[in-house]
Amino acid sequence: MRLLASAGVLTEGDKGDFGLTPVGECLRVGVPGSSRAMVMLFAGNRIQQLWKDLEYCVRTGEPAYRLRGLTDPFLDPLRTPDEEASFDAAMADFTRLAAVAIASVYDFSPFNTVVDMGGGNGALMIGILKANPRLRGIVFDQPAAAERATAQISQNNLAERCAAIGGDFFKEVPIGGDAYLLKHVIHDWDDERAVTILRNCHRAMTPQAKLLIIEGVYPKRIDQSAESREPRLTM
Repeated sequence: MRLLASAGVLTEGDKGDFGLTPVGECLRVGVPGSSRAMVMLFAGNRIQQLWKDLEYCVRTGEPAYRLRGLTDPFLDPLRTPDEEASFDAAMADFTRLAAVAIASVYDFSPFNTVVDMGGGNGALMIGILKANPRLRGIVFDQPAAAERATAQISQNNLAERCAAIGGDFFKEVPIGGDAYLLKHVIHDWDDERAVTILRNCHRAMTPQAKLLIIEGVYPKRIDQSAESREPRLTM
């Protein structure tokens, strides 16, 4: 706890009592800008264990999960339900913040239906639909994720305007969208698999539809700047 105090997460009182700083408040559940789920994910045993394979990654340029013969880390049979829930919650917390920014800077009014590819539990689509009351949405992800998205959509009273569909975007994607979103998806895959996703989107799209790719923009050189720690989103 004193280490966390030295890092600005906690304060230490004269009587040995500890309190939360504004940074530490972000470790709570249900507060604006909560980062608890992200900390639980990235400081959890699964990701910490992967660091032991850093030398393999540096030497080969391959992600650590390839050592176990996996081609898709999102279909890891060893991931527990708790780890799945932690991952979902972390992505949702991050995405809620991004959804506000995306909905405020991009004009979705020309579209009738937007398809969020790899949309997880629907946090991005929910944020966009709340900002655009006439818009309809589809969240597309693996079947288990789509089930969780269905629950979140219902809890936000958006079931009449949004559906969650399970599937595999390496095989095919839903048709009928005016816009297709890929937020923080393409960077997860090598060139061959990324091209497959893009081709499947193109196959499902009408000539008038748009593909919106949302990714972080990283500086050419990493240093101690805020830009290196928090790359801006672009689409």
